[in-house]
Amino acid sequence: MECPNETTDQPLLGSATWKGLDQWNEGDEFYQRARIFLSTIKWKELASLCSSLRNGIPCIVGDKFSMGQSNLVKQVTFEDGTCWLARLRMPELEIVFGRREACTPDVTLGIEASTMKFFSAHTRIPVPNVYYTETESSNPVGAPFILMEYIHGILASDMEGLERGTFGTPEQDTHLLKQMADLMVQMAACRFDKIGGIHYDEKTGEFNIGVDVETGRGPFSTPKEYFQAVCDREFEFQVDRHVLRQRKMTKNLSKMDFMLPLLFKELMPAIFDAELDETTFGLANLDFGVHNILIDEQYNILAVIDLADVISAPLHVLAQVPRMSNLERSTPGDLEINPFAVERLKRAGPRIDRFIDMVKDAEGRAFAENGVRPPGLATIIYSDGAELVRGLFDHRNGSERMNMRWINGFMHMAAKRRILSSGLSIKKQDVLDLGDGPSATKKEEATTRRDNNEIKLQTVDISTSKGDSKGTEGSNEVELGAGKGKKSAKIVPLENEN
Repeated sequence: MECPNETTDQPLLGSATWKGLDQWNEGDEFYQRARIFLSTIKWKELASLCSSLRNGIPCIVGDKFSMGQSNLVKQVTFEDGTCWLARLRMPELEIVFGRREACTPDVTLGIEASTMKFFSAHTRIPVPNVYYTETESSNPVGAPFILMEYIHGILASDMEGLERGTFGTPEQDTHLLKQMADLMVQMAACRFDKIGGIHYDEKTGEFNIGVDVETGRGPFSTPKEYFQAVCDREFEFQVDRHVLRQRKMTKNLSKMDFMLPLLFKELMPAIFDAELDETTFGLANLDFGVHNILIDEQYNILAVIDLADVISAPLHVLAQVPRMSNLERSTPGDLEINPFAVERLKRAGPRIDRFIDMVKDAEGRAFAENGVRPPGLATIIYSDGAELVRGLFDHRNGSERMNMRWINGFMHMAAKRRILSSGLSIKKQDVLDLGDGPSATKKEEATTRRDNNEIKLQTVDISTSKGDSKGTEGSNEVELGAGKGKKSAKIVPLENEN
């Protein structure tokens, strides 16, 4: 698009809102990473490449930038007034975030570029046009990057509403939610026979399903295979967190940090039921929300960004409400007593109901337009299956208090369905020490309680060992990393005791 004239255009849109280094203190780890990264990139090489892609039209790479968790963006301005966006992948800040993504940066960037191309070619979902992708770190510029269309908008998450928990005026908030519901339905309507991330074959020009960013594995043929991989990845992530906490000399992980994936596996067969036999899968964006949507002054969605987490997925993954959009209910069985939280949930209730109606209307429009019956997201958005998935996805980013709420929520679902028993509670035991030595092992039992009799479900066996990294698909064992001192995690079923 043409570069905006910031003297006449709305000053609170696009690159005019970028704060660069000013958004952090000098001692902040984000500040230090950005400063070092900016100094290592060959900006003249980047400008030269952009110019060559447009038949030699001169351009400059601006000084202003914006930065998120993984990417830094700068505006590229051509002599003829055209604007591009350079989005560069930064090294992971593991000491803050941990190793969140299972894929290497080159694979993640390739999946994101492929997803943007797919949406442009096969849907009405607005995304920036992709002009060039470089996934290798060892390139003349100095980092993996995507050159894409510049979209002059602002993140919807930055437009706080007149009422708490909304965006803009009530009318603007409704307009935004309707569009988000339509995007959910559009993604779900794209059908595939495998579960995984979108990949593009430059030689054949075809899209296919392969490894996904969340697990670093795939494609998967069944929901059970996929959810097994997600649970295994959660164990890997928690072990990584333990290593980082040791470096920062903070407290060890609690056994509770490993409990939720265990409970998910226990509940999955009964709660998902026939959904485990799905053979076709729609698209879901695991990071879809107001923080990744660009809008204009009228709250029209201009583009969806940060698309590396789009996957073809089982039905209850498709039914997840947009993140950070104030559409989440309390965890199952939770009786909130905090006055502020009670008030928030009270305000959110009618808004959530309206969003479900919007999804239902969007599915009706989709059926009228193409004659293909949609999967029925509106009827399962807050089903036990959808809540089970939400708890698993919230687990990684949640605090200890939030994880305990989800553990109790899972046990509430189990009791309601009589999967285990009624009145179940988790027995919180000692802190789980993963150990440091090559032969250190600590085994902890996950238990439930019924009428003062403890029912043993499974144990968590975490150890450190020498050897290569491996994972056995469909099993309960994952070995993490390569070389000496790396971690392994097992979920070991207990035999019945007399």
